Amino acid sequence: HTETLIMTAPVSLGPAPRAAVSLHDADSEHFWKPLGQSASADDAAERVGVVRRIRAPHVFALSHLDGAPACAGLGVLTGDLLGIYLMRTAPFARRKGMARQILRALTHWGATHEASSAYLQVEEQNAPAVNLYASEGFTIAGRYRYWRRSRH
Repeated sequence: HTETLIMTAPVSLGPAPRAAVSLHDADSEHFWKPLGQSASADDAAERVGVVRRIRAPHVFALSHLDGAPACAGLGVLTGDLLGIYLMRTAPFARRKGMARQILRALTHWGATHEASSAYLQVEEQNAPAVNLYASEGFTIAGRYRYWRRSRH
């Protein structure tokens, strides 16, 4: 019963992000650390499998805090659309602006690869993420809901 928002924003080539965000062509153990701290092992393993099958141009963004992987995101380019996926911040790194810098690094990468628009999906109840995306120019383009049968 989770309401999910689809948010979109135009992408333009602005200045490169100021914060230390590293971009990688392949995933690594470090990339998955923030997700592993906020998802079940089964959920994380499923996402690893899906991501490793992506053939479209893509980039992994990662930042560290005090030497530990703290925030990550994935950008996937399809034509002139940039999909933003797997935005995760480890609990110890939240509310420090790291997700904003990851988002900016991904959209900057997309702009350098001729993306004109970006999209992402976020659960409506995740107010901090929704507010972050809105403050970066993303608007709600649609919504959907996952339904689950009750077991009586």
